[in-house]
Amino acid sequence: IKIQVTHVAGNQPFALHTPFTNAFGETFTVTKYRYYISNITLIDDKNEKHLIPESYFLVDESQSASKTLFVEAPMGSYKAMSFLIGVDSIRNVSGAQTGVLDPFHDMFWTWNTGYVMAKLEGNSPQSTLPNQKIEYHTGGFKGEHSVLRTVAFPFQQTYSIQPLNGLQVNIAADVLKWFNGVHPVTIAATPTVTAPGQLASRLADNYARMFTLTSVQQ
Repeated sequence: IKIQVTHVAGNQPFALHTPFTNAFGETFTVTKYRYYISNITLIDDKNEKHLIPESYFLVDESQSASKTLFVEAPMGSYKAMSFLIGVDSIRNVSGAQTGVLDPFHDMFWTWNTGYVMAKLEGNSPQSTLPNQKIEYHTGGFKGEHSVLRTVAFPFQQTYSIQPLNGLQVNIAADVLKWFNGVHPVTIAATPTVTAPGQLASRLADNYARMFTLTSVQQ
């Protein structure tokens, strides 16, 4: 299965270092934008779930290839797909990791608070931070303020996956939803979130709404 992620800002294509305006009329530019997608799961026509082993991906806007995800799926007929935004709790406490989970990628805090699940940095005239910075680093994998979120996409029909018959799933991710997907989060009031807690959880609620399934091709 090929999963193609396209970043947008509302009805516009998204790009780093490009000004956009959120729902509150605040202008911002993004200089760093990355997040984890993991635990990709297929739901078959009998409602059974099939977790794809070792499906961990770091989507990074500055690395175009990272927005194309490939997974090997078992043969079967599937009617939906889901994935986790972030890194599951087991991997947060499993010691040093490799690949996209390597702390080298600057997406890890400590063994206590674990991975940064999503990161958005940039600048905005509405920010009260030095150099008008905005800095959103969401993390925390346990307790009431866990930022782990599952996104599910029902397909419009059932697709059969066979050895020479794969699937392409096209997904759009709208950066503007970070600010109002569920909760209003203004840059003026909240220019930075860099620790686990209620604010990080609210941001996670928001960006969990940024994903939409645009098409499935076979």
